[in-house]
Amino acid sequence: MKSRILRTVAAALLLPACASPGRLAAQTDALRARQAAIIEEISALKGEVRALQAAREAHERRFSDESDGAGRAVSRIGDIERRLAAIERDLAGLRTETERRMQAVIEAVKSENAQLRAAIEKSQKTAVASGWEHTVAAGETLAAIAKKYEARLGDIVEANDLKDADLIRPGQKLFIPRRGR
Repeated sequence: MKSRILRTVAAALLLPACASPGRLAAQTDALRARQAAIIEEISALKGEVRALQAAREAHERRFSDESDGAGRAVSRIGDIERRLAAIERDLAGLRTETERRMQAVIEAVKSENAQLRAAIEKSQKTAVASGWEHTVAAGETLAAIAKKYEARLGDIVEANDLKDADLIRPGQKLFIPRRGR
């Protein structure tokens, strides 16, 4: 399970220059699907714990009901206590195993999330590597520049860290990111 995850993440990290936004999205979707499967496994484990707790409670009720008949109860108390102790040991073992498995799943999800974040950050840094430099002419607006280059206004604002799209001045150099196809 972890080796599949690591291969997927390694591929994402080793090939960022080749990775297209679609490929990164597919990798992101695959990691999210794996995270959903892990969450389902945790839910199933919680269900097992609840079932064991219900069985224990049923045994405790049975023990209580059976102990009411004094003569009969005395002969069965030892047996019931042994069965209850066995159930409690099983439940304790299952709790420990469930907690261990849940912790392992949580750690795997944290690791996958960290790797995914790193891959996304790396791809975002290289994603806007191509485009054009434009020198703002008198009377030009950012919207007109975006239309001229068939670029998104928001991409230009973000690429140039502009605080206000209306505050550009003649002679200002702007980077116009190439629109991904």
